[in-house]
Amino acid sequence: GDRIEIDGKIGDVIGVSVFQTTMLEVGNWVKADQSTGRMLIIPNSMLIRCAIHNYVKGFPYIWDEISVVVTFESDWEEADRLILAKAEVEADKIEPQVKQQIKRMQDHYAIRYEHLTPMVYTSIAYNGIELTLRYLCPVRERRAITHRLSRNILQAFVSHPRIDFAYPTTRIFRNNEEGKPLAGGPNA
Repeated sequence: GDRIEIDGKIGDVIGVSVFQTTMLEVGNWVKADQSTGRMLIIPNSMLIRCAIHNYVKGFPYIWDEISVVVTFESDWEEADRLILAKAEVEADKIEPQVKQQIKRMQDHYAIRYEHLTPMVYTSIAYNGIELTLRYLCPVRERRAITHRLSRNILQAFVSHPRIDFAYPTTRIFRNNEEGKPLAGGPNA
């Protein structure tokens, strides 16, 4: 039942025998950690040679991120607030379970999570302001939550007159006409 990654292969364990572990493959060409429908047969000798990443042992939630880029001219602070508001709606649905799981995990491991609520990180991209939402989600619900968040963010941005998505464009900039006065632009 655990979701694991071993030697770059990800799947849900569906069988364990003396010589092999059988997994239902996740990922590969299918995005967002969904099943491909293929079965992976892993020789148990690999369990000794390779690191095993367990997605659900102790804490069945993972951090996920969604990044959007808005234009430099957009009200990026409002975009930040809208994204965070949409993420908080999702976070509220799982907050009691997350807190309970954290307490259980802290009884067994030296882990001290202090910030479990969604956050938006801001950075400057070549074509605008990049806003990256970081949030917790249940391991097997990543795609559904990403879908809901993306739709809600799109709807919020479309209805907001001062927020526009950025995308690669070409612009001619004439410093002597548009630039700053002390950098060779027009006189003040």
